[in-house]
Amino acid sequence: MRGLRRFAIFLLFVTIFAASVLADFEITEIVYRPSDKEYVEVFTGSYQNLSGFLLADLALRNKTKDNLTEFQVRQSAYALIIADGFNFTGFNATPFSSSIYTVKAGIGAGLNDGGDSVFLFFPNESLAAEMNYMNSIGANGDGNSLQLINGTWRAAPPTPGLQNQAPKEVPPPPPPAENIVLSRQVSDLLYTNVSYTNLFHIEIEQKSCSEKDNVTIAYTIRDAEGALAKNTTFTKEVGCNTGAATGSFTPPSAGNFTLCGEVVESTVPEENFADNALCFSLAVLDPATISCDVGLTLAIENNLFFDEGESIRFTPLSNTTFPFRIEYWIEDLFGRVVKPKVTTTNSNQKSWTAQSPEQDRVYFLKAQLYPACRDQNLSDNAAEKMLIVLQDSLSLTNEASADKPSSITITEITPAEPRFGDLLQVKLDITKGTTSKYAVSLWAESKGRKISAETKIHLREEDTGYSLTLPVQLLPKCTSDPQDATLVIEGLGVRAEKLFTVDEEDGTFCSEEDSASNAAIEERGTSADSSPDFSFRLLDLPPSPTAGELLPISIFLQGDAEPHAYEAWSYLYRGSKCYSCRDNTVSREQLLQSGTLEPFEEKILVFQLPVDKEMEDGDYSLKVKLRKDAQKTVKELTETVRIEASLPLEKGNTNAGESATSSFTGNSFQEISSDSSGVIVYESNTAKAQALTPIVLLVTIGLLALVLLRK
Repeated sequence: MRGLRRFAIFLLFVTIFAASVLADFEITEIVYRPSDKEYVEVFTGSYQNLSGFLLADLALRNKTKDNLTEFQVRQSAYALIIADGFNFTGFNATPFSSSIYTVKAGIGAGLNDGGDSVFLFFPNESLAAEMNYMNSIGANGDGNSLQLINGTWRAAPPTPGLQNQAPKEVPPPPPPAENIVLSRQVSDLLYTNVSYTNLFHIEIEQKSCSEKDNVTIAYTIRDAEGALAKNTTFTKEVGCNTGAATGSFTPPSAGNFTLCGEVVESTVPEENFADNALCFSLAVLDPATISCDVGLTLAIENNLFFDEGESIRFTPLSNTTFPFRIEYWIEDLFGRVVKPKVTTTNSNQKSWTAQSPEQDRVYFLKAQLYPACRDQNLSDNAAEKMLIVLQDSLSLTNEASADKPSSITITEITPAEPRFGDLLQVKLDITKGTTSKYAVSLWAESKGRKISAETKIHLREEDTGYSLTLPVQLLPKCTSDPQDATLVIEGLGVRAEKLFTVDEEDGTFCSEEDSASNAAIEERGTSADSSPDFSFRLLDLPPSPTAGELLPISIFLQGDAEPHAYEAWSYLYRGSKCYSCRDNTVSREQLLQSGTLEPFEEKILVFQLPVDKEMEDGDYSLKVKLRKDAQKTVKELTETVRIEASLPLEKGNTNAGESATSSFTGNSFQEISSDSSGVIVYESNTAKAQALTPIVLLVTIGLLALVLLRK
């Protein structure tokens, strides 16, 4: 009985001792990369001989484990486990003070570089200690080891067989100092009377390009005798570097000049000012004293034929050795300018959107070169190219195939009692049959004479119903008596009329003298205006248009005693943003109209401004611009227009009798295509002689086609 009690006490002692021993084993450091320096450090609490212990990684945990063999014995609380072939380079200078044990081949199957687990077992294969790691902790071949420091694994410089220590925090090196470098941008050779605007190149080293700094440069320019030609400063906003708009110089005469520049102020925290100043020489020649032979050619895509609305791209080509100026413009077959003269000093590619209202048109692209040097041969300084713009092929369809009739009905005229000068809104129901005709014209007339501008639209889809509202601008007329009038709409091979009465003008445009003069003109049966001044004015505006609609604008032109070429355009804006530019997909001049106003001629230009859909309620500005005779000065009119917001409209095709929502006034309609300008203007009798233009044009194109076919 006493022996049994002694055995129980002994067994309890062994169990407690074994538990205390197990509690002392802890893996405290490992190196898993590179493979020839892998080791595992074990803390034993006091010296423990680990001969016969077993080691494994995750791959060999449940397989044959590595047996620890004694390599070096030291009275230490730490033990190192290495593999045969361990690379001691770098460790020999400080001999290990701990015991060392080896395993054959490698630690486990070779510690995984991406992450692994390490297990230490007693000789009886019971677990003594373990640890897990991921390479995201660190020590992934960077010279560090993974160490257990204050209960947390972290990367630190290796301490094999010694107590682990947190690495000392090394403050990051200060960022490199920013430095401004000023250098030359302008070329060595300059020419007189040419403006050079890129003199310097400014670079800020060692900085973020997204951050902007202000740099102020002071510079002087002196001639060969030291006389001051320029002394000024400029301030430039710079990211990393820039050479644009960095000072300017227009050499007044030939000779040698010296340009000196210096950074005098900046927001850059620099310490090195050695690169902040420089001087260099400039040689200036007078090109007018240099003989040359330069010419001009026009390179154009597609050579001859273009579709309406197509972008025609062309490039003026000339010798760029000397400064030059090129003027280019576009005329129609009769010499009328359809694109005004533009001056350029480079040979970059230019473009023009082809326009061909109603029929095919012949245009001529013309250019004139003005070199700065003394050109010995002026015969090649002008160039031109013929352009043939083709109208939609629908206009050439054989109308004999039409088998469904078209119809037009005028349903309502607003206002019901209009005055001269008012803008009428005419509601229409139109059914287009299977006809190739597509143009529809609307106007008002009285006593056989037109008393309004002519509004014209194109209806392309055959066998389709349209329900829409069109604007008609009545001409201002100084009269005191109501007048019977007829509203006429004609097109698609049919004609519709509706009688209405026009009341006297409300006094906006007329005085008593105007009324008397107008009555006299009416009596003589002529519409000529004896006013001596060229003028233009904006007629009535519709009240509060809705976003997404077309805003009709009417401009009244009054000629004087001389003929005048004109260009007019209009757009809607607020601040710097255009709200009639189809969400900035077209330019503000998209609806530009041009033509000639004959002596004492009256003309009304009608613009259909496409008001953008995504607009808020509020006041917007309407701008009307007019250029007369290609003058640089443009006349302007500005009015305030209130726009009402509208939800986006759904657009879809409809059959005859069906319709979608109209972009004119909220009524329903099918999609309507129009000329590039969007309008047809009213012209007085003095301009009607131009009606023969289409016939002459068709004959010309026919002859041209015949010549091409014979070739």
